[in-house]
Amino acid sequence: MAQSHVAAPISSTHRFEQDLRGFIAGFASVLVFHQGMLALLHAAGVTPSMPFMMQPTQPFGMPQIWSLAFWGGVWGVLFVWVVGHLPQGRLYWIDAVIFGAVAPPLVALFIV
Repeated sequence: MAQSHVAAPISSTHRFEQDLRGFIAGFASVLVFHQGMLALLHAAGVTPSMPFMMQPTQPFGMPQIWSLAFWGGVWGVLFVWVVGHLPQGRLYWIDAVIFGAVAPPLVALFIV
């Protein structure tokens, strides 16, 4: 008799842990990679924007770097939700790079 392979539902605790890891990864990525690249571009004279800007943002007056890191964390949670639906193999990495590196600037440019 053939056995059915049905994926077990994800518990709410496990889902929270995944979301928290995604948030932390996105938050840290902004501080390390986004701001690190901005520092290199600024040092090379390519952009006038300086990294780790502390000027207040609207509407709560939060320093810009913490606002960027927070939204990076939100993007990390979105990535955790999407990653399970990406095709495996080489296409996974292409899709992951598009979602993680190409889509955020496009969202910032056209939506924010």
